[in-house]
Amino acid sequence: MKRSGKTRIGLTSQKGIKLVIFILLACLFFLLKYTNISERVSDENLYFYTAYLVTRGFFPYQDFFFQHLPTQIFLLALLIQKFGFQLHLLKSVHLVATLGTAFLLFFMVDNGTKKLGGLLAFVLFLFSYVVLGTTDYALGVHEATFFLIFFWYLTSRHPVAAGFMLFLGLSYRLYILPAALGIMLFELMKKRGRAVLSCLLAVSLPFLVLNLVLYSLFGEHFLTPVWRYHLLRLSAKSMQDEFPLFIRNDV
Repeated sequence: MKRSGKTRIGLTSQKGIKLVIFILLACLFFLLKYTNISERVSDENLYFYTAYLVTRGFFPYQDFFFQHLPTQIFLLALLIQKFGFQLHLLKSVHLVATLGTAFLLFFMVDNGTKKLGGLLAFVLFLFSYVVLGTTDYALGVHEATFFLIFFWYLTSRHPVAAGFMLFLGLSYRLYILPAALGIMLFELMKKRGRAVLSCLLAVSLPFLVLNLVLYSLFGEHFLTPVWRYHLLRLSAKSMQDEFPLFIRNDV
């Protein structure tokens, strides 16, 4: 009994130490990125400006071109409406989402023992070339990634909630779908077919309803930029060069 008690205390102490290290590194990452926030030449300016237009009564698809589902700019519009155009606030949304992703990875990989798997996953993700480089820009991908990993975390725990997280992620960026399908395939290989089916039903219904509502409201002005436009972009040479760049630097 004494040995068992000491073992439990030791495991709790180890987990506490890892959590403290995680918090310190997370604060370091946030402060590093937050203190270096500045205007950037990128797509983020389109998202900020279109969010500002929403606060002035304009609608995406109807009044201006927008190539994604509208969740991102509606959230930014809400912040602008509430606090005014505060660049540091708007560019903190994706930083918080990135830390949320790292937090989920930490607990998904950490097994409560002396092994440092969770902490290693956190460090490899948060301080990778892709994450350090792209978190200078409010591109929407970081929020979508957060919902994708949250979906994975919940798949075996709360399948319906997992499906809703995937729906939110897809409402940010459609290109997380291949990764989501890969996660579902992985879960099927672990014989969790019922959980995967629940996830599929939970994500499909709201996603279908959202697209049908937007199509009924805006017709081709919604269908072309949100769906056809991205298929056309895949043939552009600039897009073909992006993936090898990130893969090469991350390796």
